[in-house]
Amino acid sequence: MNPTIRNRKGARKAQDIPQDELQLLNSGQIETVNLTEWLAIDHLELIKQNFGDLGISEQVLNDISDQVAHQA
Repeated sequence: MNPTIRNRKGARKAQDIPQDELQLLNSGQIETVNLTEWLAIDHLELIKQNFGDLGISEQVLNDISDQVAHQA
């Protein structure tokens, strides 16, 4: 992983987060470093990309996705 990404301070505004960093955040490959990054994450995408690796079934993932989608 690029040390520049690992040692970043984080953006002050969501629109200032570089697209490559946002993709890494959404996939769970890097951790957020501030609240702005946390709020900018597509949490549903994060769930879809990582919960399967934890052994959670596709049906449960679909149920979670549906519940999250209906909260908006």
